[in-house]
Amino acid sequence: MTREERDPFCEPTDDELATLDMPDDLFDDDELMALDRLDALDPELDGDEIDALLLDADADVHDKEIVVMPGPDPRQVIRDYLGPPSVFISDTPDPRGSGWHGGPSRGGMGADVTTMRFLKARGIPRRQVHAVVFDTAEGRRMRFTCYLVQDDAGDWRFDGGAGGSADGAPVRADPSVNLGGGWPASFYAGGAVVDNGVDVARVRLIAANGTIMEDTVDAGVVLFITDQLVERPIHVELYNQAGQMVAQHGAFERIPR
Repeated sequence: MTREERDPFCEPTDDELATLDMPDDLFDDDELMALDRLDALDPELDGDEIDALLLDADADVHDKEIVVMPGPDPRQVIRDYLGPPSVFISDTPDPRGSGWHGGPSRGGMGADVTTMRFLKARGIPRRQVHAVVFDTAEGRRMRFTCYLVQDDAGDWRFDGGAGGSADGAPVRADPSVNLGGGWPASFYAGGAVVDNGVDVARVRLIAANGTIMEDTVDAGVVLFITDQLVERPIHVELYNQAGQMVAQHGAFERIPR
């Protein structure tokens, strides 16, 4: 039985990471979105606000001040990418007046890699998504969803991400998931679950075009990755241990500008 037959969204083993293979041209760079950052990260960002950390295909931010070489170890690639400091190229205030700003940046996230914890990972051939938490050099606690792709030589490269503050839990009237990610054809997403004491065990995503994804809650986070087309908006359903739906909400309903 293959890993996909067991669970298409399970964390790949070391042997599977070394042997993943898919045809060339799995996706175009135009299908990815380019990394935006916030200069003031709010621990109470909702699913739409955290989208400001998404990759934006129209934003030219691939010209980094640092160059992170691909490598065989996905975790080391993530450390190498998130470790250097981030430098803003431009600064755009949120038009909704939230008080935080977004804009393309160069560099990493200023992570203290000695504090980095890898919470979980999920993978399909030649693509992975990882959930990490870390402290920055300035002492902020951050969480980040990291998206990696594998080249023909078998090396992994960092190709996108989304995240925000991990200092304190957001206050919500109902259970929810703070999702960030990228789409459409190379879809990935991840985020922290706001449990509100109802023991959320599983989260389901239903895309506008009918694509369905599920993940269990581990270490307070969920991750999603698929090679199927995913169209916005996405309907999010949260289930408890008994299989009862305890909350639902929308995600990726708009992209902040």
